[in-house]
Amino acid sequence: MDFSYTSVGMTIIVCNISFAGIYCIIKNIGLSKKIGYTALILSLLVMMGRLLFPVELLRISHNVYFPEQISKYVLILSDKMLFLPNITIAFFLWIIWLVVSVYKFFHLWTEYKLFFEEIGKKANNITRTEKVECYLKKYKKKRFYQLEVYEVNEIKTPLICGFLKQKILLPTKPYDDIELNYILQHEIYHYNNGDLLLKLLVSIVHCVFWWNPFTLLLRNEINTILEVRVDDMIVQAEESPVSYLDALLQIAKNEVDDIHVPIMAFTTNDSLLKIRFKYMMETGKTGAFKYTYLVVVAVVVLLSYTFIFEPDYIDPAVLEQEGAVVLTPENAYIIKKADGTFDIYYEGDFFGNVSHMDESLEGLKIINN
Repeated sequence: MDFSYTSVGMTIIVCNISFAGIYCIIKNIGLSKKIGYTALILSLLVMMGRLLFPVELLRISHNVYFPEQISKYVLILSDKMLFLPNITIAFFLWIIWLVVSVYKFFHLWTEYKLFFEEIGKKANNITRTEKVECYLKKYKKKRFYQLEVYEVNEIKTPLICGFLKQKILLPTKPYDDIELNYILQHEIYHYNNGDLLLKLLVSIVHCVFWWNPFTLLLRNEINTILEVRVDDMIVQAEESPVSYLDALLQIAKNEVDDIHVPIMAFTTNDSLLKIRFKYMMETGKTGAFKYTYLVVVAVVVLLSYTFIFEPDYIDPAVLEQEGAVVLTPENAYIIKKADGTFDIYYEGDFFGNVSHMDESLEGLKIINN
């Protein structure tokens, strides 16, 4: 494996195209249902993993060279020095990238920490109450991280937040059995699916690639796909989704939360509820098309390791200083000898002999002896 500027660039190009495609699929309700939410989430995980580990697999990678005019500008980034010694433009841009990423991580953590400090002082733990324990036993799967349920006066809509110790926060109000059942079922399914950990991964990707608009789109849309997946799980288990829709409508009647809810939590709002209703009202089931989709994703990831774009330009002044030459179809050719080796001729004179062809000799005319 290898790591370089070009491998990072190639990875970003491939993942951006993939993120754009996934974003369009999420916006197309009918297509989303055909592919299935699990397949969509799996493809997101694969692409995020590819983006976070932009390496080359040298045994299968093949260099594709930029034209000379583009190569000149690409090499300026890695070769041109700035006002400080040994500081290139590329290195300076890496420093800016790192500094802003650290700030993004710090902001993500402090926002989350302040929210918990504010809520923790006012929350009432109701995990051990009879009804809540009943629903936890009914729906909750065993996980290595904890789940507790709290009542909080300051929030108006139910939400789930946390990582290793996750908390379902409910507004302090009376609930009938049906409403409480659906609210807890919905939030517990988020817990069972590990949705908060997935949302954390998406936020980490955005913190690292903060300058990339596609990671921002992904972060903003991840709520939608995770919410509708849980809605679909609940509706599929019901004979009729009417009672579940009624429960969601009761939530929609609540006011907007007075406190700032961090990005690392699952809550809802009017616009998201409208989208969720559209998804639930769309007919159709997941079919074999999801396997075709996953095969396409796998092929795209494999191809991203196959081609690596590289600049193809060397400053003539550098060549002259180092006594090197560039072999081109205009000034060089190759004669293939009977013993399988190759004689190289430069400007009509013998230049050297090689036992095999490599990428540096591609494009030169080959003449059989």
